[in-house]
Amino acid sequence: MIQRSSDDGEPSGTAGIPILEALLKRESTPGVTDLSDVSVVVVRYFGGILLGAGGLVRAYSESVSAAMDLAPLVERRRLRLCAINVLHEEAGRLENELRSSGYVMAGTGYGPRHTTLQVALAADEEAISEARSRLASLTAGSAELEPLGTQWVDVPR
Repeated sequence: MIQRSSDDGEPSGTAGIPILEALLKRESTPGVTDLSDVSVVVVRYFGGILLGAGGLVRAYSESVSAAMDLAPLVERRRLRLCAINVLHEEAGRLENELRSSGYVMAGTGYGPRHTTLQVALAADEEAISEARSRLASLTAGSAELEPLGTQWVDVPR
């Protein structure tokens, strides 16, 4: 694990370390501190001498905590990507139905005759079989899953 912090001109120990500690203490789910691939930049416009060292530490820590409360978290998983080719006029409805059913949409491409929806699925046969059945039900059998391989996908929590 690589970690780095910098006070970047602030009094020593008042910015970088408090920011890093706020990230390290952050629980993605209750009792779990597993954040990775995070970068934080805090810009201060006011305070300095008026806040004092303790005030700076609190300001930086609290700003990171407040930002993390608002940040959307994702979980990175290795999933199997599959393509679904459908007519343009059917794509919006199908994508909405798949999203509503809990499927992770990984992209959309537009060709001259059809739209290609990419769906990310667990790599086990049960998930693939279930997705094929759901797709057949939603399209009256007119669309099929085309395997594209596996990829790391960011899945919203």
